[in-house]
Amino acid sequence: EIVRFITHIKDTRLRPGFDAIRLPGERAFKSLKDSLQHGLSLSDAKLEMLNRMARKNGVSELK
Repeated sequence: EIVRFITHIKDTRLRPGFDAIRLPGERAFKSLKDSLQHGLSLSDAKLEMLNRMARKNGVSELK
């Protein structure tokens, strides 16, 4: 039933200006999946902050 319902929703014609029909949580799930496959993007400033904390606490630095 659920799969049929989702298929029905996804097969609905898109309104002008939209590129996809998404279900609640779908974008977050895709983002999580991408992060698990490819890792997280960190700015240089965030990476340096984490490495300072690592040095202070005797933990290996990130690369």
